Amino acid sequence: MDLQSRKRRDLLAVLLSMSAAACSAPQDDTADAAPDPPNVVAAAPPTAAAQTQCEWESGFRISRDSIGPLATTDPVGVVKELCSQMRDTLWSSADRPGIVMPIPGGELFGKQSFFEVLDEEQRVTLWEVTGDGLLPEGISMKSTWGDLRRAYGPGSGSHEAPPKGTPDYVTVLFDRYDTGFVFFLRNLDTSELEYPSRFELDIDLSTVPDSATIAKVYVRPPGVPER
Repeated sequence: MDLQSRKRRDLLAVLLSMSAAACSAPQDDTADAAPDPPNVVAAAPPTAAAQTQCEWESGFRISRDSIGPLATTDPVGVVKELCSQMRDTLWSSADRPGIVMPIPGGELFGKQSFFEVLDEEQRVTLWEVTGDGLLPEGISMKSTWGDLRRAYGPGSGSHEAPPKGTPDYVTVLFDRYDTGFVFFLRNLDTSELEYPSRFELDIDLSTVPDSATIAKVYVRPPGVPER
């Protein structure tokens, strides 16, 4: 074999050796990989507390201190921060500022009785509640007048002919919850009610049928003066 032949043989052997080494070496996946995406930090999901802090379910509790998850003594700003569904509104019967939101089976409305403009640093002075709540002692808002009377005992009632086109109610105060709760009864024939005097609005509660139902309840937070 001449010199040129040996050189070609040696070169071929070197090339074959290099090819075999390349095939047996582990593949480097990073060579052709796409560049890393920008370092974007995803927004943290809401915490469990944030997801449940304004959660309402049928059977929410109603007391002078709280209605559902809301503390009745908290300033309006805190209440609105807790429940993003809360909206500013007006108490139409007196043009007083207030807040309102839907709740299971009804609506929660709060007004500031002593202000012309909503003040978020002050609390609501009177709440109006409708819906599927539970009153003190576990009495359902779907209860009848007979249920209320048997649970809460003696009370006093009044009736005033409402403006045309508005619902006709009888309002009831119970001795044990005087000033804290006002109950509005509906589904009754007010023409059958008896009045102690033709000049008075007070009525004889014994003439209110047991089947009358609760339309709404006013809740006055503790420490709020009457006016």
